[in-house]
Amino acid sequence: MPDDEGFRDAADVSRALQRDLEQIAAGTKSWGRWTYDAHAGYLVLDRGDVAAYEIPLNTCGTETDRLNWIAQLAEKSWPSDVIGDFVRALNETYGLRQNDALAAIRPARRRD
Repeated sequence: MPDDEGFRDAADVSRALQRDLEQIAAGTKSWGRWTYDAHAGYLVLDRGDVAAYEIPLNTCGTETDRLNWIAQLAEKSWPSDVIGDFVRALNETYGLRQNDALAAIRPARRRD
């Protein structure tokens, strides 16, 4: 539980991370309408009456791969929360790092 300044106790964070890792390994972890299918190795979007949308995790191995998937999803006419939940899934599965993602999309600064 967060303290007055909004920080969580390290033990709470550790327990939450352990629970998330166990759920991911068991294939029961979900992010919004996305779930992880541990047997197939896919992130699966439940689209209700339409066939599920599956993304094989073996196609998300590099930062470029992950940015390409995000861009591809952004081209869909899906609600933005679907893309946000996908990014959360990638972050929890791969541990996205802000600096690496930014470096991939922003040109390097010149050193004068």
